Amino acid sequence: MNEIIEAFINSYKEGSADIVWDKFLSLTENEKKKVFSKLLDVAASPKNTNKAVITPNVASVIKRKLRPGVEFNKWYEAWLPPVKPANIANEVVRDYFPVPTRVVNLLPINNEDEFLTIGFVYNPFDNMEELLNTRPKELKESELECRAVNEDLLADSEVSFYTIISDDIFGL
Repeated sequence: MNEIIEAFINSYKEGSADIVWDKFLSLTENEKKKVFSKLLDVAASPKNTNKAVITPNVASVIKRKLRPGVEFNKWYEAWLPPVKPANIANEVVRDYFPVPTRVVNLLPINNEDEFLTIGFVYNPFDNMEELLNTRPKELKESELECRAVNEDLLADSEVSFYTIISDDIFGL
């Protein structure tokens, strides 16, 4: 089945949607279902989303410092959003914000106490406050509990918001 998917992708990269469509129509009904299911999984996967799907327009950068003796993984588990995971394309993702949000944590190679958290957000609202106020009340309350845990684990943190002025993909 992966060979069929690769053939579709290669034909598409060559710029021929007609060839891809003709190949798809030549498949048996069972093969069509499998290919279609696989393509939906690939399209919906957070690993495969890109500028063609949605472009973030805001980024947050948070510089954090762990308290002495606290390891990143302990903080990370306490930091994860307090919601039930959702399944998208056979991957577990956390459905927390009301808009697409990707968060990346960066740990310096030579320093395990300080790290950066970068969030990429598509914000359809006029400002960040409007976006943050769209979360349901129960999530806001759970977030307060999470912040208390973070205060026990973090020595310091500072946050900055930025407008994204370019978003490029330089590899496929």
